Amino acid sequence: MRRKKRQLLGDKRRLVKLLKEIESIAEDYADGHITLMRFTTGWKVVLRTPSVNLSDRRLLMDIPFELTLETAMEFAVENKPKF
Repeated sequence: MRRKKRQLLGDKRRLVKLLKEIESIAEDYADGHITLMRFTTGWKVVLRTPSVNLSDRRLLMDIPFELTLETAMEFAVENKPKF
């Protein structure tokens, strides 16, 4: 059980590191705005607060779903999705 607990702590540390990195990127690219979205099919992270208009919904559909929050944040760090 100790091994499993360490694994979870490692994941949390990775998530915290990614969130700090995304926060820094958001300050530079999106006036500090970050949106984390959880859907039944996966996660999306964008550097902005999306509107509910059709244009933003179409752009949001172009961002791929990621299976975990960690991979969605990694995608955001690498690609800086903003619309």
